[in-house]
Amino acid sequence: MKKKYFSTFILFFSLSMLFAQMHDNVWLFGGDGGDTTPATDSGGVTLIKFDNLESLEIQNLQNPTVFFYGTNTSMCDSLGNLLFYTNGEHIYSKNHKIMSNGNKIAAIINGYGYSPPQGAIALPYPSNMNIYLLLTIEIDPYNPFGWKLFSHVIDMAKNNGLGLVTAKRQLLVQDSLSGGKISATKHANGRDWWFVVPREYSKKYYVGLLTPNGIRLDTCIIGDLVFDGLGQSAFSPDGSKYVKVDDNNLLTPNQVSLYDFDRCTGRLSNYRTHFLNDPNTFGIGIAFSKDSKYLYVNNTLIAYQYDVTSTDVFSTETVVAEWDGTQYYIWPVNFYLGQLAPDGRVYVNSNNGSTSMHAINFPDRMGQSCQFTQNAILTPTLIQKEMPNFPNYRLGPLDGSACDTLGLDNHPLARWRWEQEDTLQPLSITFTDLSDYEPANWYWTFGDGQSSTAQYPVHVYDAKGVYTVCLVVSNANSADTLCRVLELGVSGTGDVNESIAASISPNPFSDRLVVFLSTGITASVFRLFDSTGRQVREAVVSAGYQSIQTNDLPSGLYFWLIESASDVLQRGKCLKIQ
Repeated sequence: MKKKYFSTFILFFSLSMLFAQMHDNVWLFGGDGGDTTPATDSGGVTLIKFDNLESLEIQNLQNPTVFFYGTNTSMCDSLGNLLFYTNGEHIYSKNHKIMSNGNKIAAIINGYGYSPPQGAIALPYPSNMNIYLLLTIEIDPYNPFGWKLFSHVIDMAKNNGLGLVTAKRQLLVQDSLSGGKISATKHANGRDWWFVVPREYSKKYYVGLLTPNGIRLDTCIIGDLVFDGLGQSAFSPDGSKYVKVDDNNLLTPNQVSLYDFDRCTGRLSNYRTHFLNDPNTFGIGIAFSKDSKYLYVNNTLIAYQYDVTSTDVFSTETVVAEWDGTQYYIWPVNFYLGQLAPDGRVYVNSNNGSTSMHAINFPDRMGQSCQFTQNAILTPTLIQKEMPNFPNYRLGPLDGSACDTLGLDNHPLARWRWEQEDTLQPLSITFTDLSDYEPANWYWTFGDGQSSTAQYPVHVYDAKGVYTVCLVVSNANSADTLCRVLELGVSGTGDVNESIAASISPNPFSDRLVVFLSTGITASVFRLFDSTGRQVREAVVSAGYQSIQTNDLPSGLYFWLIESASDVLQRGKCLKIQ
């Protein structure tokens, strides 16, 4: 028996860098807060956290001095805690102050943020959990061939976790580069990173590979000469497709350029293009659905969906939204940049200032059933043109490929969310699978004796009550389980509440750990492992709170799991401090 749990832990420990990876868990927008404006106006920074996949945590921060205008990216640790962010001018720590040696990463500083959309992207450095690489574009307004791609290295182990920029403004490319449009995806080995930067009005793409040994640069020549206007680029979440869109000019319709991408070689191929004939457009953006099937193109006044798995992609063009006329003062709150979020939704901003964002609630659905909802998210501060730029951090290796050489097979990680789509049917709950690392099978139990093998089931309960809902995802490599508790119509408000089925606190811990099980969970087993895989605690726990003494344990990293009837309810990492 002990051998069984030891091997389970070793699997979990060896894959800890593959699992979780919630590096995109915190998004930031806005600026110009603090003492310069009243706390009640639209100045300040909007911070959005995706800890709760059903209800976003939106904060109004008045202390940061940052101002975002176009360039925007942030980085969290693998558990989703904010580490740093940038507007292209400076790098800021989680305390919202400029990081040590993180000032002036651009040559020209105006205090209002760098303008290129997707002008920065941050990547975890392969094989070093404390090091991150930041890529930035710098535009020289006086020399189109003097535009530059820089790298910066950040060590988060320095300055008591506030970070240190150990290498700054390392020149990678100097050329007539696109105004931003940096995008990235995982190498087929599941560890390294590809990144692509287009050259302006050219068929050339700069393709970089980040490995533990540094950066290797190459070029790829493919496609047509495309006028480089306001636009965006993106890889599909599975890394198999690369898309770039450009707002060409008043004489040429906006253009979509679609390619296949080889995660082994970094080569673009199978070029296809499409022109959008919508009049009066200014700015265009894109995003993929989580399942990599649907591409969304936001062409200022109209949003389109395309099925990229079709043999004739652009013949599947479907209008999923038309601008509803909403304005922020005199400015249209139209459609611009898109970004797939950890909750599986796609969020879309405007190319004008506004205090709202649009959301595609079910981007994995075909046509208007994707529910493109305009002004779905209200923000406490003004958003300009910025949208955080993230790759898919939760992409594993391409199993079975010639480049799958590191033994990092895809072991599924269960994640899901729920919602009531129809308030007139409060007992009908829609469940959305958000699992990562190539699940092939889904098994839901709804806590009322019913089950489903659908990926996206809709379940109708017979009565109000407290239900423990579990999702088991599996493939040929392994399985994973996530259980959560739904309080359906019993909260006093008639609403659905949910809670994690099991958790531990505090984290970091010292002389004790408190284990929590939600109401309705039967007796379970709590297990704690040290960093070598040795089980150091085991306790039978029941609903409610139970204290576990840990004063005799040495400081360091520990791993825990709580299981009930052979199903893992929850697991995670925790840190022991003295």
